[in-house]
Amino acid sequence: MNSGAVPPPRRTVYRAVAVGGTFLVVVAVIALFWSMATWPHPPPAGTTTRGQARAHMRQDAVRYADALAAAGRDAPLTREELRTLPTPAGLAIGTATVTTRAASTVVTFSTHASYGSPTARTGITACYRATLTEGHPTPTLAEVPVAACGTPGKAS
Repeated sequence: MNSGAVPPPRRTVYRAVAVGGTFLVVVAVIALFWSMATWPHPPPAGTTTRGQARAHMRQDAVRYADALAAAGRDAPLTREELRTLPTPAGLAIGTATVTTRAASTVVTFSTHASYGSPTARTGITACYRATLTEGHPTPTLAEVPVAACGTPGKAS
């Protein structure tokens, strides 16, 4: 060390500590506001995800297929019976078509739902095929391409 060196005055040291401390506080406050602004916020009440909408459509399809099976339990379901068959309450089911394959009745129908926030909903459509076979108490249900229903709409 140099014995002739003069230490800086104490005011200069205090000023440097104050400026450095103030700088750190400003950086901390900016970081706090940035983290609050970018932190994920919960979606608005009533928001539905695409997965929730798809699950709801699947439940609708199962309920409708069960109603078809109950209606066709005594005799094969015909087109005329399908037209007069009431859709269970609360289901979003599109127009159904009936075909017969051997001992089975095949009903193709669409289900509809929407997802997103309550103010900006996006509609989606899914198409299902229920196969009602004599002697089987429950129908076989399969999702098929939306084009099989002849329904315009967004595929899910």
